[in-house]
Amino acid sequence: MLLFWATTSCVSTRKFQALEQEKATLKSQVGRLKAQNEELINERFSYNSIIESKNDQVNKVAQKYQAEAVIVQQKYDQLQQDYASMNEELRQKTKETEILQQKMLATQQVGTKQAEELQTKLKWAYGKLYGGRRK
Repeated sequence: MLLFWATTSCVSTRKFQALEQEKATLKSQVGRLKAQNEELINERFSYNSIIESKNDQVNKVAQKYQAEAVIVQQKYDQLQQDYASMNEELRQKTKETEILQQKMLATQQVGTKQAEELQTKLKWAYGKLYGGRRK
């Protein structure tokens, strides 16, 4: 019985020592994993900080370009209005020019007709004056 007790005690002691060794190993691993976890958390916060900073920079640039786009759109709209106004003015001037050209043509035709009539009268008067003789 003593042998049994001694064997059992020896086996139990070995198991206990093995368990203690495994416990120490696991504690060491837990400590190392906690440290790694802490490093990863700090790294994540660092990356998040960098990302937030970059996002802020991107947002500022985007706001700047958005403001410039609004200004460009306003200028474009103004140019469109100016173009429409100038186009209307050009249409009006073209109509006025056409009317003036028609008046000039009519005046020219009237002048030509009056000149022809005057020339006819001069020929007739010359004929009367000189009796049809020409020099």
